[in-house]
Order: sequence, then structure tokens, then C-alpha cells
Amino acid sequence: MKKSVCISILLCIIAMVGVACGSKPATESGGSSASGQEMNSGVDGTDKKAEQVNNQTEEIVVYLVDSQVTELKQIKAEINYTNDIDKYEKAFKALQSNSHSDLVSLWNKIELNAMKFHEGVLVIDVHIPDEARLGSSGELLALDALKETMFQFKEINNLDLLIDGKALESFMGHSELEHPISRNQ
Repeated sequence: MKKSVCISILLCIIAMVGVACGSKPATESGGSSASGQEMNSGVDGTDKKAEQVNNQTEEIVVYLVDSQVTELKQIKAEINYTNDIDKYEKAFKALQSNSHSDLVSLWNKIELNAMKFHEGVLVIDVHIPDEARLGSSGELLALDALKETMFQFKEINNLDLLIDGKALESFMGHSELEHPISRNQ
């Protein structure tokens, strides 16, 4: 048990280092630039034009539960994003939405601390307030809703769900939480 926790922590550290090392875009001369838009932004607002060009819209499927919290239901949502991590954050935000009167989001009270993506692994760090905790069936449905919502993006092969930065053995204390969760599970 301790060995798997240590391995999970080590994998998270490696993923974070990899994300940090690969986050600076290379310039034409081969060096790295702190911000690719710093070189292109001017007084005339050209950075705003570049941002608008990169803005994309996509219709996604989000999974909520019925009012009895017995089964997942899909809804369609439209998200606007500028890059992949923004797309995943917007999908998570859509997962938190309680805008349908007959459906319930099991993620609406769970707070997103951080989200990172590197080499097919999406690391999601959340904080679970006491009022967001669910029973065992709700916990399983919440995990299924997250998996179904995030695995619709083909580039995501694994999810690593952290609670307050830690790879815990259980999401809310009822069922085992794999680190990472594989698309094929």
C-alpha cells in the first residue's frame, strides 16, 4: 500500500517537472521566451487580435445525475477556450454546473485547485469541502461523471485526481482511487 502511494507521488513529481520544463515555447533562435505574446504585443492591441484568433468553441458532453442520484445523464454544453488546459478547465466548470432543474451536479461544491496536462495525463487537484462529501454510491457516480466527461477528449489517456495536492487512496473515503485512472478502466 505504501509502495503504491510512494510511486504515485513520484509519478506526480515527474509529471510536474515535465510540465514545468516544457512550458516555455522556443524562439526562432532556439532559446526560450518567457511569453510568446510579449514579442508580438504592441500598443495597437495586436495581442488581443491573436487571442481572438486562438479562441475556439466546441460542443461537449457533460455527465450529471438524476435527482434521485441513481444514474448518470448526459447533457450537451458549449465551451469557449484558447488552449488545451483551458478546454479541460471549462469542461470541469461545465461539470460543476447546476443549470438543469431535473439534473444534479455532484461536482458543484468541489473546488478546483489546479489542473495540469502532460503527455496524455491530466492531473486534477481539487479541494472537497465537508458539505460536498457524498455517500459511496454518490462518490462512484461523481468519479464516473468526471471520467466520462474528461475522457471524451482523445488526447487524455489517464486522469490523476489529487485531493489538496495529495494522491489519496480514496476520493471521499468510500471507494479506492487509482493513480492514475486509465481510460481503459
